[in-house]
Amino acid sequence: VQGTIERQSVVYRDHMNHGKRRDGEVYASIASEINDTPRTVMVTLPDGTRMKKKIMDQVYDAETGELVTLNDIYNK
Repeated sequence: VQGTIERQSVVYRDHMNHGKRRDGEVYASIASEINDTPRTVMVTLPDGTRMKKKIMDQVYDAETGELVTLNDIYNK
């Protein structure tokens, strides 16, 4: 019985991890349409740490005289 439970637990964790990856793929494909104004978001870095970042923030570039968007999430 214990072996069956352990195997089911491994399968469950594998499916859960796959679901999280798929959620991320779906969100990444629509994020630029949702987040079109400057805002602060919580991001997860590759090492697993989380931090707040401001996305779509615009600053004036004195050299070029143009507005530059920082942390631009649009797929160009």
